[in-house]
Amino acid sequence: MSTGSKFNHSIDLKKDQVLRHLPYLKDLQFLLLNSAVTLESAEQQKTATATEMTERLK
Repeated sequence: MSTGSKFNHSIDLKKDQVLRHLPYLKDLQFLLLNSAVTLESAEQQKTATATEMTERLK
């Protein structure tokens, strides 16, 4: 087996591994995006609350 065909075989194996895990990766991507949206929303809420408290103190 030449080095080139070993390399191609290695790429095929990696591609198969990625394709096999693709559904899980898509679920993970969804969860990460959902977490980012939740964190952004929480940050906006915190800012709104801080602004409201500042206004009350005036």
